[in-house]
Amino acid sequence: MFFETIYRWLITLFGSPLADQLSGYDSATETVQGANQFVPIGMITLAIALVSVLLYYFVVNHPRFNRWWAWLIVLVSTSIINLFVGFGWTAKYAGEANISDTFFVYLSDCWGFGFANFFVSAMWFILFSLIARVIISRLFSKVGLHWGCNCRFSPF
Repeated sequence: MFFETIYRWLITLFGSPLADQLSGYDSATETVQGANQFVPIGMITLAIALVSVLLYYFVVNHPRFNRWWAWLIVLVSTSIINLFVGFGWTAKYAGEANISDTFFVYLSDCWGFGFANFFVSAMWFILFSLIARVIISRLFSKVGLHWGCNCRFSPF
């Protein structure tokens, strides 16, 4: 339910027929028969955003990349990857695959879901960045570790 709620905030981008299909609703029988696809899509998006943040703050961690523009490049790159994850996951419902006699899922709906996934990914990336900054600046400095210090003030 958690991931579905987040994606339903952005339902205007991809439409309710695709949202219903992803939640497992079958409009022909008017029951929920399939698995909720928002959970695996949301988990993949969350994992990609988390890995990107960890790579930026702990692996890249170079003085050249401690500026706001480097952080923004990683944010946009991560969100673009998740755009294609969202599009690819929903593309199997596009084209001629009709949900019922009156509702169809089009390729534009899949692209819309990809853009919704783009924004959800950006949200996770920003949240994880703020958490990573707190961990780096407070926790590591209190115990005397200076690992991860180059990007600790990025993006702010």
